[in-house]
Amino acid sequence: MNRPKWIPLLLYSLVFPLVHYKELKKVDIIKTNQISGTLEAFYCSLFFYKPLYSRSGYIRSSNPSYFNLSFFSKLLIYVEEFIACKFSRTISVSSRYAISHLSKKYNIPKKKFLLLYNFVDPIFFSKAFRKKNSNKKKINVCFVGRLVTSKQPLLLLKIIEDFNNVTLHILGDGPLLHQLKKESLKIKNKIFFYKKIDNKKVSKFMKNKDILLLPTLEEGNSKVILEAMSSGLIILTNDISCNKELIKNRYNGFLVKNNNIELYKKHMRYLIENSKYRCKLSLRAFLFAKKMFTRKNFLKLELRQYTNAVKF
Repeated sequence: MNRPKWIPLLLYSLVFPLVHYKELKKVDIIKTNQISGTLEAFYCSLFFYKPLYSRSGYIRSSNPSYFNLSFFSKLLIYVEEFIACKFSRTISVSSRYAISHLSKKYNIPKKKFLLLYNFVDPIFFSKAFRKKNSNKKKINVCFVGRLVTSKQPLLLLKIIEDFNNVTLHILGDGPLLHQLKKESLKIKNKIFFYKKIDNKKVSKFMKNKDILLLPTLEEGNSKVILEAMSSGLIILTNDISCNKELIKNRYNGFLVKNNNIELYKKHMRYLIENSKYRCKLSLRAFLFAKKMFTRKNFLKLELRQYTNAVKF
């Protein structure tokens, strides 16, 4: 449903049920895919007396950047999360950490939540993964994401600067792009920058990469990590709550505590010097993603949520 151009954005939320009256009257469930936007969904739920089903992957109140927001922004986040938790018939979230956080913050029984991990497009499993060459002399490292402070892209340069046989590929855009390009001129490694591409082309981008380097401070059930694992990439990332649900340290990737740059370098050096181990981790990452994060598994659980939403 698209907003008619003649309706101002601020007014659109209020008149949404009237503008789309014919379509919304026919539905059985009002659903959100992110908690952001819950106010409009809740409004429609009341207007048409339909059950509300909330789904979210990224819980903004649980991340460090939340504390730097304005009072109004924090209030809006609180109101949307409160409504989603209190007034939804059922709620699905993409991490165990999200269940714990929302349950405690808004005093909601954990049984109201369903853990529904993200899924990976089958194109990654079918085209991106190839058995890694154990004799490679050049290692391709990549970063995929927004170039913002919370993702810490500037740390990428510090981590790889000691390795002459590492090439860094950065896919993303954001306010730190200019500074990142400027700083990259100071180190010897080959660094390539890529503008944002269509999601369907990400599998092609990852096809010849070996490692995903993601020194992020906040993450939900990371789609990037899942896609990288399904492409056989080894993940090096920070030891934060949601990442620990995907990465088993030294088994299918590496978790780095306390943002430790030297530890990142240590893991990188070990992977470069131990090619057979690198191939073993790559295969484990691929098999883990293929077992856990297929579209079939996702749809099965999603159908259960629709059933829960209309039981009352």
